[in-house]
Amino acid sequence: MFCRGTLGAVVKTTILDREVYTEPVAARLLGIPASTLHYWLQGGERGGVTYAPVIRPEPVDRRTLTWAEFIDAGWLRTYRRQRGIPMKQLGTFIQVLRDELAVLYPLAHQRPLVSGKQLVLRAQRASDLDPEYRLVATSSS
Repeated sequence: MFCRGTLGAVVKTTILDREVYTEPVAARLLGIPASTLHYWLQGGERGGVTYAPVIRPEPVDRRTLTWAEFIDAGWLRTYRRQRGIPMKQLGTFIQVLRDELAVLYPLAHQRPLVSGKQLVLRAQRASDLDPEYRLVATSSS
């Protein structure tokens, strides 16, 4: 899909880049508090410690989510609620995938598992992900 950017330039966009929900609507659809979603998107300060965003590479000045951000938030909700994975480990895991795959929203792309088990294994190790939560496991013979 193509759309007009600033100064009339034509910019290529994908469905993942389209803004689809406001934060309150997305939070309701995801079944999470709006404050939690905002924290995942923008980061913030808690207990005197500043935390980086988890979903976005850096905070942005908007209160809407793109489709990719919504998908990533859904994965985060699942990892946190159903698996109890600590946010610190999730943030590191996502950042490693973001860097390796050169995509802003690695959970919204199919590429983490398509790109190979070694990539996911490296990301798991870099984030010190507990073996119980790993997508890829190694076995010793």
